[in-house]
Amino acid sequence: MDQYYWGVDLGGTKIECAIIERSTDKCVVRERIATESDQGYAHILNQIKLLIDRCSEQLGQRPLAIGFGIHQAR
Repeated sequence: MDQYYWGVDLGGTKIECAIIERSTDKCVVRERIATESDQGYAHILNQIKLLIDRCSEQLGQRPLAIGFGIHQAR
């Protein structure tokens, strides 16, 4: 089992990733970048990949799984 929880919050203006150490519940990496949604769907996917790559580099490993949260404004 992976020793970290990975979570990504995808919003209209920002995408944020947090990595939590399972054994301590401590946030060990937290990064955010602009969504830039006006540039289209493919760009948003690239932004998510960029963010995950940055966080992976900081942690020194890739995720086994990632939880995503998306809130739709009403």
